[in-house]
Amino acid sequence: MRLRCDERKQSMSSIKINWRRLIVNRILITAVALIVQAAWIVVSIFALAEYSQPMSILLRIISLVAVLFIIGKEDNSSYKIVWIILIMLLPFFGGILYIFAGNKKPSKHMNMQINNTKEKYLTLPEDSFAADELERRNKRVSGICSYVRSKSGYPVYSGTEVTYYPFGERMFEDMMKAIKKAEHFIFIEYFIIRPGVMWNSMLEVLVQKANEGVEIKIIYDDMGCVALLPPGYFKQLEKLSPNIKCMAFNPVVPFLSLVMNNRDHRKILVVDGHTGFNGGINLSDEYINVTSPYGTWKDTGVRLRGDAVINLTEMFMEMWHTFRDTDAKVDMEKYSPSLYGPEYHSDGFIQPFYDSPLDDETISANVYADIVNCAQDYVYIFTPYLILDDTMKNALCLAAKRGKREFKKADAKLSRMKSSFFWEERNVWFSDIWDVKGTKQKMRKDSSRERSAAYPFEVPYRLINMFSQKGDMVLDPFLGTGTTIKAAMLLGRNSCGYEIDPKFEIIIREGIDELDIDMCNNLIKNRFDAHKEFIANRKSSGKEIKHFNETLNCEVMTSQEKELELNYLESISENKNTGTYKVVYENHSDLTTLPFTHTFFKKAK
Repeated sequence: MRLRCDERKQSMSSIKINWRRLIVNRILITAVALIVQAAWIVVSIFALAEYSQPMSILLRIISLVAVLFIIGKEDNSSYKIVWIILIMLLPFFGGILYIFAGNKKPSKHMNMQINNTKEKYLTLPEDSFAADELERRNKRVSGICSYVRSKSGYPVYSGTEVTYYPFGERMFEDMMKAIKKAEHFIFIEYFIIRPGVMWNSMLEVLVQKANEGVEIKIIYDDMGCVALLPPGYFKQLEKLSPNIKCMAFNPVVPFLSLVMNNRDHRKILVVDGHTGFNGGINLSDEYINVTSPYGTWKDTGVRLRGDAVINLTEMFMEMWHTFRDTDAKVDMEKYSPSLYGPEYHSDGFIQPFYDSPLDDETISANVYADIVNCAQDYVYIFTPYLILDDTMKNALCLAAKRGKREFKKADAKLSRMKSSFFWEERNVWFSDIWDVKGTKQKMRKDSSRERSAAYPFEVPYRLINMFSQKGDMVLDPFLGTGTTIKAAMLLGRNSCGYEIDPKFEIIIREGIDELDIDMCNNLIKNRFDAHKEFIANRKSSGKEIKHFNETLNCEVMTSQEKELELNYLESISENKNTGTYKVVYENHSDLTTLPFTHTFFKKAK
């Protein structure tokens, strides 16, 4: 590897960096120019304010208007507070400073360029199978994916393989393998490109592929590379081959401008439309731990192969045609994943998208908050930039307060698995919308009818299944007609409750006494029959079923379901002396009976 690096350095001598020139022309001059401009503005404002009362009043008015504008602006509260405090500390200068540096949006010219390019692109076609299947499995996730598509324009796909890389070294190996196999085009868009083992190795192959006729397009961020690349580096790359085209995004100029805050921080590599890489890894040696300026560097990444890569391709092409080849016609069909690549198997539902400062829709932040809000067991966050706004902080705190029920002992774990539910049921129950029919308000013609609010049996039946296990105590603080107690009985849970109106005691007891054992057991049988039909449909479509439940004598989707038991009711009997009920069950294999007690309390006299 060392020998090859030396050889590469010799072959790339035409694009060596002159560090002295770099410091003089890029960093020093730009920094000095910005400092001089900022100092001149400050001095000018304070000088005018000192000798001119009207100017002083004007500056105060500008600061006041700026504060009012910030308060009324739809923005992160912490961001607004910082600016308000700064303006209060610098009443003469704060408002002017906000005008110059407070606006985070791109310039109007850049905004217009991007919007004009977007109009040239047709909306990417939706993978109708993926969208419909996702909605069937999990309506909540389907809803957030629909939101992302509506706001970003990028649909969700199946038919995509996903490989995760915990470190950059392994990802770089596969990146090199991919570009070596390229036959048609390679698109590269990175915040940082830095000469060294990583970039020189890649550049050598890129030049070779370009000479073979492969289309090469490269985008790098000029600010991200200001200390790493010489000025006009993109011109040097284009001289290496006619098939290499390169663009420096938003070039750095020594002038105080808000536009300089607009950066391209993406890391995208697309090969022949069917293979794409994305993540936190830039094209610099520290990201693959060839050099270690800060110790071991850990950035993660993913490789996509299949239909979802089209989203990455269009992201790149939008950026390219916004600032380069702006008048060229956009033909996304020739970059389709299916055009040059095979059909890949599906590793789930994949939706690459990007967020933009051009609007007030914080898509990424909203998606992250939704992920935290949906978390059932854990939330892992891996980031070097932990800057929490109020929304994310509240979501994380609420998730932590929800807690996690732990099953450490072997018998507790087994009991949890026996109380589980089928995989396809979970996808429906943990969705945003439940399609449940209402229930009739069958009540006596007395005062209790006025405060009756009977709800469908399916609601407590699902909730008890989802958030408890057999033998748990279910509390209903508003017993009403006793629907929750009856659901607990059917599911092998203990239950108790409280009802302030003593007239409901008769209604509850009558409801329990009138429970049809056969009808209740039919509910369980219907669940089992629906599961067998689901498995049969999966197998008929050629999909493998990996797990088997010995007790139920049927195949299941996950290991969690291998110990699942469906217990049928055998009898319900009341103890007149204690006011409690004893419920006896038989499990599906008819091996055991499990007694449980159900109690409700009347209002104390």
